[in-house]
Amino acid sequence: MDSRAKMDIILKHLFKITSAYSEYAHKNNTTYNRLMILYAIKEVPNCTQKHIVECWGVPKQTVNTVVKRLKKDGMLELIKVVGKREKVISLTESGYKYTANVVNNIIDFEDSAISVLSDDEFKRLDNYMERFAEKFDMEVSTYEYSN
Repeated sequence: MDSRAKMDIILKHLFKITSAYSEYAHKNNTTYNRLMILYAIKEVPNCTQKHIVECWGVPKQTVNTVVKRLKKDGMLELIKVVGKREKVISLTESGYKYTANVVNNIIDFEDSAISVLSDDEFKRLDNYMERFAEKFDMEVSTYEYSN
C-alpha cells in the first residue's frame, strides 16, 4: 500500500471521530468548538485560553470568541491570578451543571469506545500515533513557503 492510500485511511478515521464529536455537539444544541472548550475547562484545573489553543488545537480567535460567549451566558468566569498575565477559566454553578451532563456523557462514550482495545493494543496504537504525529509535526514545522 502506498503512502497516499495509508494517509487516506488515517484521515478517514480522524474525520469519523471528529464527525462523531460534531454530531454529539449538534444533538446537545451546541457547536464542536464550544464542546471542546468546555471539555478542556472541565478536565484541566486552572485552564487558560492559551492552554486550550496549544493543547486542544482550537484557533486563538475561536477560543476567545467562545469563552466570551460562555462568560456572557453565565457558564464561566475569568479569574485573575496574582503574578500572572493570563486569567484562569473557572466554571460557574450553571457551567458545572451543564458540563456534568454534556461533557460527562461524551467521556462515557469515549470510555466505551476505548474499551474495545486491550491494554497492549492501546499501547501499540499510542506508539504508532505518537510516531506519526511527531514526524508529521516535524515536516510541517520545518516547511518554508516559497513562490
